[in-house]
Amino acid sequence: MSLSGTDPRPPGLAMLKDLGLTKEEEKFLNGRYNGESLVTAARNIADVYVAKTVQNASSEVIESNKRLARSNDRHARAMRWLTVALIAVGVAQVIVAVISNGSA
Repeated sequence: MSLSGTDPRPPGLAMLKDLGLTKEEEKFLNGRYNGESLVTAARNIADVYVAKTVQNASSEVIESNKRLARSNDRHARAMRWLTVALIAVGVAQVIVAVISNGSA
């Protein structure tokens, strides 16, 4: 119920619009407010707001960690190839040194 008494939804529900509420969450909030006090409705909305904010932040951290893992995999793959190339150059130098010392 809004302050004017014409809106059956709890006040403050509009602030959750940008958080991407599911239909079930909207139904829960609208269904929970059946003439309850404004304080109870505000508490329910605040609880959902905090939960959705934490959920969204957690999703962002998870995605960031996935991107970081992919980047680390690429870096590790490049380092592995560079190590193999360095070993090959070292082996080639040893071979050249052995051949040049053997023929001298």
